[in-house]
Amino acid sequence: MPFIRRNTIRDGLAISEVLLLLLFSFAPYLQMAIGAVTVTFKTTPSSVGSITFAGTTYTNGGSGSYNTGSYTATANVPTGWRFEFWDYDTTIKTTSIHVLNIVANPTTVEVNGAGWLGIWLSCAVTFYTSTGTGSITCGSNTYSSGQTYYEANVPHSYSVTANPPAGYSFSSWSTSGSVSVASGSSQSTTLTISGPGSITANFQAVQQYDITFYVRSGPNPAAGSVTLGGRTFTDGQVGSFSAGLYSLSATAPSPSDQWQFFTWDWGGSITISDCDAQSTTATVSGVGWIKAVFYAATTFYVNPV
Repeated sequence: MPFIRRNTIRDGLAISEVLLLLLFSFAPYLQMAIGAVTVTFKTTPSSVGSITFAGTTYTNGGSGSYNTGSYTATANVPTGWRFEFWDYDTTIKTTSIHVLNIVANPTTVEVNGAGWLGIWLSCAVTFYTSTGTGSITCGSNTYSSGQTYYEANVPHSYSVTANPPAGYSFSSWSTSGSVSVASGSSQSTTLTISGPGSITANFQAVQQYDITFYVRSGPNPAAGSVTLGGRTFTDGQVGSFSAGLYSLSATAPSPSDQWQFFTWDWGGSITISDCDAQSTTATVSGVGWIKAVFYAATTFYVNPV
């Protein structure tokens, strides 16, 4: 009976596949036979925190020799910082370092060969306002007093703006810890974060002036209204305003088609830019009063006869 040979190339491929499977399956045991491997430790930022690995603590750049196997790793986070995640050598996972849960602390690390293990930390920056009201805009985000932001990329700079509440104006910035501002007296400036700290926007109360409003038809009170800076007042009402330029307009009594605006009158520390315009502007620099004067419209009829 003749001997039948199998395809030599196919046999060679089959043998190669088996050998590769055996190699990967027994790689850890082969490495144990070879000896310990080196694990290097990293922290980001490089000067902050440490890693305790199998009972030994390492700072950034430290290294140790370990046999292949599973180990417990703990990120040691200083005050003012927060653990974010584990980082590790992923060049060849089957022959390097593998972290089972990158957001757990502590976590389990599998050592299958030489490689590195690292942690990422972020620093806390807390925003405050002196009044507890108002807000601070940092970059594209706005924070109310007492809110905390965590920054992982340090040092880093952002534009920062103080937003005072109604009745207050910006006074100055105060900082603590490892944060600083380019100008302590500018409402919009640059904030640099180098580590944990806080920033406070200091506000001061704005001087308020009482303005009395009148609406008259000749010498008599009328039922119209006056609007200054978006706030509307009827005859005899008083409103408080800080110094500044405001929009000013008058609304005729009802029915409006029977009344015509005549003029503005004012006194005290008030200036009106155009006394003849029903909608104009007014400058407030102190206590004063504003009066809108209307007159009754007269309709004339022509007898066709």
